[in-house]
Amino acid sequence: MNICSYNNVIDMEMNNMRISMLIENQKAENSALKNEHGLSMYIEKGNETILFDTGYSGRFIENAEKMGLNLEKVDTVILSHAHNDHCGGLKEFLDMNKKAKVYISKNARQDFYFKMLFVKEYISVPKEVFHKHGDRLKYVDSFLEITKDVYLFSGVTSRNIPLGKSAEKLLVKINNSFQRDSFDHEQILAVNNGGKLVILTGCSHNGITNMIDTVKQHFPSMPVQAVIGGFHLMGFPFKSILGEPKDYIIKLGKMMNSYNIEKTYTAHCTGDKAYKILKEVMQDRISYMHTGMQIEL
Repeated sequence: MNICSYNNVIDMEMNNMRISMLIENQKAENSALKNEHGLSMYIEKGNETILFDTGYSGRFIENAEKMGLNLEKVDTVILSHAHNDHCGGLKEFLDMNKKAKVYISKNARQDFYFKMLFVKEYISVPKEVFHKHGDRLKYVDSFLEITKDVYLFSGVTSRNIPLGKSAEKLLVKINNSFQRDSFDHEQILAVNNGGKLVILTGCSHNGITNMIDTVKQHFPSMPVQAVIGGFHLMGFPFKSILGEPKDYIIKLGKMMNSYNIEKTYTAHCTGDKAYKILKEVMQDRISYMHTGMQIEL
């Protein structure tokens, strides 16, 4: 497993898998790349090029160009869920890439909100995406094999850990009534990388261990090589605080250790404080994946 930054790209054999963080909350020091509260990853495996999420804005497109990654090669886009820090740049991407199909949950057309004190902020997929590029959207409602060794799980079928406190601030509007989001629009990407699973999530609103178990139910004998994504442990709106109790995060880290995952890379909504706690528990099994970082598996 190799790690590099965008200005020190390693040559990749055709059978290997490389994941590049186009944008997330942090970036390397002295980097020319932009960062934002969002997430977007560029995945290369053999002849497949997949874009996983599109950040909060089109800044990930600028970063990809600086990193020497060609977004016009992308054939497949996966939206992890329907919040705008993961799909805000989708329209700009579809305007410049004329061929990619977008795999999105059938429940992603609902109206989603973030509650902050007495204000409810609209955080859904930009409506223009549905109006202008509706013919390029593929709606998913269950397990789907996209291409050979590339799998999408729409919905979570395991509940080994309850939803955390931070989930209470996320709402869905149904028939003019605000309800707590059930996150039935959240998806998991899993790749069979030479007999080992690589699991990618956006925010893991459903709980990262619940999402891992959902994948393992389909592939019970396959070891997990890597888990990559945000774990939604950051406090909102004050990102310098924990979004979940320390005991909850410690328990989560111990559960992650029990899977014998070769390496976990977290980012985005995990938050600095929660990451430090996870690092104490998981030690060298976990690393932070910042904007511009590339890993080869």
